[in-house]
Amino acid sequence: MGQFELDGEIARQLAGNFLITMSFVAVWATLASDVTRLKYVPRAALAGGLMSVASLCSLSFAVELGGGYVADLRNVPVSLAGLFCGPLAGMIAVSIAAGARLWIGGAGAVPGTLAILLSGLVGIAGYYYCRGRSPAAKALLFSAGLVVIPTIPALLVTPVGGPLIIVSAFKFFGAVLSVYALERAERVSRERRLLRAAIGVAPDFLYIKDPRSRLVAYSKGVADTYQSDPTGLIGKTDVDLAPGERGQKLFASEQKMFSERQSLRGVVEPVELDGEARWFQTSKTLVTDPDNRIIGLVGITRDITEDRIRQQAVESAAELWSLVLSQMADGVALFDKDCNFVFCNEQYHAMFPGTRDVRQPGISLRQVLETALARGEQAHDPRMTPQEWIETVVRGIATQQDEEVRLGNGAYVSIRNREIPDMGYVSVATDITAIRETENDLAELTARLTTLAATDPLTGIANRRALEEVFDREMARSTRENSWISAIMIDVDRFKRYNDLYGHGFGDSCLKLLAEIMRSVAARKTDIVARYGGEEFCLILPDTDEAGAMAIAERMRQAVLDAAIPHEGSEAGIVTISLGIAVYPPHQRIRTCEDLLIRADQALYAAKHAGRNQAVVGQMAA
Repeated sequence: MGQFELDGEIARQLAGNFLITMSFVAVWATLASDVTRLKYVPRAALAGGLMSVASLCSLSFAVELGGGYVADLRNVPVSLAGLFCGPLAGMIAVSIAAGARLWIGGAGAVPGTLAILLSGLVGIAGYYYCRGRSPAAKALLFSAGLVVIPTIPALLVTPVGGPLIIVSAFKFFGAVLSVYALERAERVSRERRLLRAAIGVAPDFLYIKDPRSRLVAYSKGVADTYQSDPTGLIGKTDVDLAPGERGQKLFASEQKMFSERQSLRGVVEPVELDGEARWFQTSKTLVTDPDNRIIGLVGITRDITEDRIRQQAVESAAELWSLVLSQMADGVALFDKDCNFVFCNEQYHAMFPGTRDVRQPGISLRQVLETALARGEQAHDPRMTPQEWIETVVRGIATQQDEEVRLGNGAYVSIRNREIPDMGYVSVATDITAIRETENDLAELTARLTTLAATDPLTGIANRRALEEVFDREMARSTRENSWISAIMIDVDRFKRYNDLYGHGFGDSCLKLLAEIMRSVAARKTDIVARYGGEEFCLILPDTDEAGAMAIAERMRQAVLDAAIPHEGSEAGIVTISLGIAVYPPHQRIRTCEDLLIRADQALYAAKHAGRNQAVVGQMAA
């Protein structure tokens, strides 16, 4: 029980020693932002001196353990000097602390001095080994090393037990807290240096002020304006910097911001500097701490004089353009670099009546296109979503792509886009409705003429010219695919007598009726029925063999008989036809349209010679 009381007393005394050490660590952390500005040697000397004083204070309040051995936390500050400020600071702290321990003397002087030397080595080793490691890893590695390595000499004079364990525990936690506090202080110091460096190189008037409107930090632009060095304006207010009433007004405005807790956004004001009128835009934002207490403000003031001059020039030019463009026949629209409307002449508005009300200055092109889609004035490309189409049109302006627009009212508008350097874009719209309507009329007329050129005007079926064009294609295909192809030549029997008996008008009607019958029998899309000349017709049957051709010929002959067209000059008393069939089989290598038609014509002659009103198949080619 007495041993535990002794350990409790040691703990209470070491707690006081712990607080002394932590006080010096707190001083170091407070001075970190100022100390880091010094060069290495003075910074190391200051850190080594401060930590050696902390070690001496700890040694002064050491706890007697008996046998000349004293317990304290002197090793912690000695080691911290080397850990955070390098070998020079570590050696300074070790030299002073070790000398003091030897001067005190006692049985534990040598082991204590050796422990100080080992603590310094632990700190210096950690300075190199712990670089780049996280603060947590650095604290744990350093603290563990500080507890284990310097404790080895203590084992020479005191056994492992409660006192030694308590001392080691205080050392460990003291080292962990110290590393955490100093790491945090150094991080804050680095962040402050980065912030000051960023502010210092900013071209605009960038500044930080405390709640009394005094400058805390400022950019190079502020320093150059007031012809000051980087620190010469710290602590000054607008009353000190701006002349007369302007300084008082600016100061009062900032104090009102603090009292009303209201930030300032984009305030533009004219200022006369050295007899020259300048324009400035200012924004100031209040900064609060976690408890929502105002700790200062961050402000930025930009010289927008050049922007203002350009804006006024654009406005003047726009007025002139408005006068000139109002007299043009084309529609003209001006856009800024973000594709917002700047100007539209009356002709442009007239071309887009459905969205005239939204094609106004300040309105984005995207919004206009969305409205045009909603109102049906324009339709998006079906291959895209509406949003993709809108973005494509907007990119077209920026990339100077021309386009043609078909409006919902049937009008056509041609749009040419061009860039205006340093200003934006211009779109010139031309109403080409009359041109497109004329082109459409011409296209329809051309199609009709093409049809007429390929059609027999009497019967309405293909004429000989169209037959030859299609026949050439089908013959080439059958040769390429090695397939069947058939041709049938058809002649109206005793047709000259028919015209003599009934007249040419009835003859024409007869030919029309026969053409309709032939077209109804040869109903496949690939079959071609054509008037070959006079009372002769021709039928081309792709992919049709001899039997198929004969079947079609017989149906056609029977259909003419079924029509029972009276013909007193014919042997049968009605109109009949004779048909000659020629066929190319798949194995036929040499094929020509002329040869197949000659063979069909020869077969037709044979049908005529055999008594008419019949179909005859000609001899196949060898």
